[in-house]
Amino acid sequence: MEPTEKDLKSLNAIHKRLVVLYGDQFSKMKHIWSHVRREYYKENGARLPLSLRKNPGKFILLFEWVETKIAEEGKEEIYFLNKQDMVERGWNDKLIMKLYPKPDYKMYLGRGRFAYYYNGTTVSELEDKEEFIEFITKKLSKKKTKPRKKDGFGSEFIFNLE
Repeated sequence: MEPTEKDLKSLNAIHKRLVVLYGDQFSKMKHIWSHVRREYYKENGARLPLSLRKNPGKFILLFEWVETKIAEEGKEEIYFLNKQDMVERGWNDKLIMKLYPKPDYKMYLGRGRFAYYYNGTTVSELEDKEEFIEFITKKLSKKKTKPRKKDGFGSEFIFNLE
């Protein structure tokens, strides 16, 4: 798995992979990062910069290091999706609460923010269920039936000035 250009701008890709690696050991992302920094320094003799967004080369090195650790532990088949990933796949908050109300991991990010991680395999299985398929078909049919107004007014406000 290679990080994309979008991944380089946010740490979501690494966060999801770190949850695969250490999610059952830590409940706060801050603790995971301090553990990762120590382990990375022990193995590579190099310190990670505080901001990986400003240093894409270090970001890629860390990403590859995490992928190697996951492969060593035999967890390469496990993957997690966060709420944003699920929304991109067609889910919404109401459907998540109905089909998958309790996330597999709730990770504290700091400053009162949490990230919710859902097992990707379970999400795929739920997407094959009838309830999800019905929801998606209703969602798609609603998109097609709504008329779009270009100017924000109804047809009675269109004037011919000749």
